[in-house]
Amino acid sequence: MLDEAVLISLFVGIIIIMLMRSLWRHRQSESVVSNYQMAFNAGQESFYLACAIVSPHDTVVDYQIRDCNVRGAALLGLERDNLIGQKLSTLCGSDPSGHLLGIFADLRVDGIHQDQFCVPAHSRPAGGWMQRRLVRQGELLALTLHDISEHKVHEAELAQAANSDALTRLANRLWLKQFLPTAINLAKTNLQLLAVIVINIDDFKNINDVLGHETGDHLLQSVALRLKSLCGEHDSLARLGGDEFTMVLEQLDSPECAEQTAQRIVRMFEQPSNAHGDTSPLRVSIGISLYPAHGNDAQALMKFADLAMNAAKISGKARYCMYERHLSDSLNSRLNARKALEHAIEHDEFVLYYQPRMNAQTGAFCSMEALIRWHHPIRGLVLPNDFIPLAEEFGLITKIGLMVIDRACAQLAQWQAQRLPCLPVSINVSLKQFDHGDLTAQLTDAIQKYKIAPELIEVELTESCMMSTQHIIADDISKLHALGIKILVDDFGTGYSSLSQLQQLDLDVLKVDRAFANELERTPEGAVFFQAIISMAHALDMTVVAEGIESRRQLCLLQQLGCNEVQGFLIAPPLPASEIPDLLVRKNWLPFSQEIEMVDM
Repeated sequence: MLDEAVLISLFVGIIIIMLMRSLWRHRQSESVVSNYQMAFNAGQESFYLACAIVSPHDTVVDYQIRDCNVRGAALLGLERDNLIGQKLSTLCGSDPSGHLLGIFADLRVDGIHQDQFCVPAHSRPAGGWMQRRLVRQGELLALTLHDISEHKVHEAELAQAANSDALTRLANRLWLKQFLPTAINLAKTNLQLLAVIVINIDDFKNINDVLGHETGDHLLQSVALRLKSLCGEHDSLARLGGDEFTMVLEQLDSPECAEQTAQRIVRMFEQPSNAHGDTSPLRVSIGISLYPAHGNDAQALMKFADLAMNAAKISGKARYCMYERHLSDSLNSRLNARKALEHAIEHDEFVLYYQPRMNAQTGAFCSMEALIRWHHPIRGLVLPNDFIPLAEEFGLITKIGLMVIDRACAQLAQWQAQRLPCLPVSINVSLKQFDHGDLTAQLTDAIQKYKIAPELIEVELTESCMMSTQHIIADDISKLHALGIKILVDDFGTGYSSLSQLQQLDLDVLKVDRAFANELERTPEGAVFFQAIISMAHALDMTVVAEGIESRRQLCLLQQLGCNEVQGFLIAPPLPASEIPDLLVRKNWLPFSQEIEMVDM
């Protein structure tokens, strides 16, 4: 009996332990479910659990909502109890394109789908844009929705800022880069014509320099408004930067339509806009390229329109030009010329020649002009008129100018080391050397590097350069004078300036263009005019040099007129550095006679 009691007690104890453990597990399960529900409802995303609705053909045709969190119900504007049991397709509105069915089919294969979509106006979600993620597990589907409308608005604002010009509010280069290929493809599909028109404001840099950048900005805004007023329903306008605008004309009836638009633009800018005090007309140069006649892609059409615009500028500005094949040939020629110049700079293919100046009254050599030559490996010795304009245009002139300064100073130092009596050397300087580099610093560095006297260096500027930017170079001239460097005006008489204008810049030497020396022997008026130049220059304490002297008669006439110095082939042609020592030792022009030969004027 005792054994039976023990067994019964043990059995009861086991049952009690099992009941207690079962109760503990139940409480744990309730806690887990409670915690799950809290996390489920506290999520930042709308969550839905759905079960597949399968057709007799084993195809998922829809999903039925089995559960959702609080945020999910609120997003659809329903109570949770009302939402459960509804079909997913009903909540998403009609699906005429079968997009949802396509997603359901993909889920059967991949098990996961994620996308962003704009919510149709008739659908329940309140947000404009949603991010959607669907994950399938067997016949169950977990769906999360996240409202990204604010993000999309911000994204659109950033895209708008990135694709628009801040100054004119027009589309910018980035927008055009994206738009033009699409427009070309559309024109190709519809078998239509398209035109690219590049518009450039003539002499805009001068407007900025004279009137200031603020006025220039107002002017660009005015130009943008005026161009926009000419745009039709199928036209687009963008500002590429600086003073350049591009218009894209779609659905053209004929090439003449693009030309007519260009004509209207030119005529419109012939009249002042009166905007921001702008009372003077602007001039614009326009280039046109056509699809498909001139190119099949955006890059080609832009390049060809730009080529045509540059051709319009070369032809005189204030006009338009349609692209033609020969313009590309010209571009290739210019590209080859640029490469050749860059190669020449890199491989040191330039040499300096020196042409002496002579005192017209005593015959003594008083200075030399350094003249650059390009020792081309195929063409031989190339004169500056054949490459200096290209170097100016290609932005290579500052490198060449710096090389001339260094080489001329090095040559002077070499002659000094040979104990030769050195003459001052004048160096021709481009206006761009003032604009893009510190000319005074460059000369100072070279003088100190080669240990030569500053008085041995002279700077020559063309008259036309000085007249266009007096206010820009006046300070630089003062700095050069402070170093002891003389300033010469070259080719006087070609820039239509007056001596009084030159005097404002405190110049030292006036070099009169060879055209005036030629007139000395041809007409009596030539001598009278030259005499007037000499008299006025002397009154301003300027030395006068006559250029291009090629005959003894010219020299005699200039001696009688009181000209200070002469330069030309009669005295000596430009000579290589190796021939200059003999000239320095000789010191004067050997055929010169102290007796001034009197000639009839």
